[in-house]
Amino acid sequence: MQVPFRSSFVKSIGDGGDTSFWHEHWIGEDMLCNLFPRLYMLEIDKDTLIKERMKVEGGCTNFEWNWMRQPSGQTSSKFDQLLQLVSYHTHDNNSNDQWKWVLASNGQFTVKRLSSFIDEHLIGAFSLHNLLYAII
Repeated sequence: MQVPFRSSFVKSIGDGGDTSFWHEHWIGEDMLCNLFPRLYMLEIDKDTLIKERMKVEGGCTNFEWNWMRQPSGQTSSKFDQLLQLVSYHTHDNNSNDQWKWVLASNGQFTVKRLSSFIDEHLIGAFSLHNLLYAII
């Protein structure tokens, strides 16, 4: 059994001040630079943070883009898809971004919980026969 250790961490967005808009897994299954490569190529500030792209004011989210040129043609429809994806995401200007560990009910990573997870899911998967065979 393989433990998806890296994918067991997700970013919980607070004010968006510590999370890259394009380069981190904060929404969906992949980074936005991989989901929307043509739009990413048009981006001037590829290291921009969520807080710089999505400004929450008065309960509304306003987007501020920094394109080399306005998206057109196929990139225009991709831009619509990007807007639709990120528009449903809300963030809180009063808290910081945090990493959450999905393998713990409270979201906190601890070595003790990791050790328990390994004991429960990995060591239990090996029978005593396989363990003895591996030693011999």
